[in-house]
Amino acid sequence: MFDLIREHSTVNIIKNSSYLLAFFVGLDIRAYAILAIFIFIDTVTGVLKVLILHGGRHIKSSKLSAGVISKMLLLLVPLLVVWAGEGIGINLLAVAGSALSIFILSELYSILGNIYAIHTKKEVEEFDAVSAVLNLLRKSTLRLLNAEKKKISNDEPEYKNAVRLKNKK
Repeated sequence: MFDLIREHSTVNIIKNSSYLLAFFVGLDIRAYAILAIFIFIDTVTGVLKVLILHGGRHIKSSKLSAGVISKMLLLLVPLLVVWAGEGIGINLLAVAGSALSIFILSELYSILGNIYAIHTKKEVEEFDAVSAVLNLLRKSTLRLLNAEKKKISNDEPEYKNAVRLKNKK
């Protein structure tokens, strides 16, 4: 019982903090609310799908909790993108907004898949758009890191010497 309360408290802290922080960085609060609602609906329809297609024995609270927390962490991704942009002097608000939009569409896709599976009583193949977006953001971050590293190595001879010495070891 206490684990369930603690897990829900963690989810609420993440969700509410994300709303407040999104407001301060200029992201669309309505989009955040829609994503949170879609996460809730996806969770409910996902549980119903498992219940109808496989029976109640296949519903595991640990898996459900991990899934909900994972989805709630998605709310942090656009915030992190905006803050990183501010930190390096690049306006990434549009990138963060696009990521948020794709997360909303991904949740919608999953909800529709759950409803379809419940209706037809057949599993459907899903596309993991969230992982694709996260992977794209990671690759973009790596490109920015490499560009900064190159800029530093071209501008500062001390950095070049430090890199050269490190590579000799």
